[in-house]
Amino acid sequence: MTYPEVVSAAPGRKTTLSLADHLQAWLPRLVLAPTAVLILVFFYGFILWTGVISMTHVSGQLK
Repeated sequence: MTYPEVVSAAPGRKTTLSLADHLQAWLPRLVLAPTAVLILVFFYGFILWTGVISMTHVSGQLK
């Protein structure tokens, strides 16, 4: 089963999860989110930057 688990107290009624339960469920996602964003930005950013540079006419040369 996945966490957090909602247990039925009575048929048709569900108990609510506490703040600690929600935090425990979301904490791994919150910790990994900045890393995932940075990976996406750098990976796709460099692909896009390479495309922009390859499509741009550069007339200057290094001296």
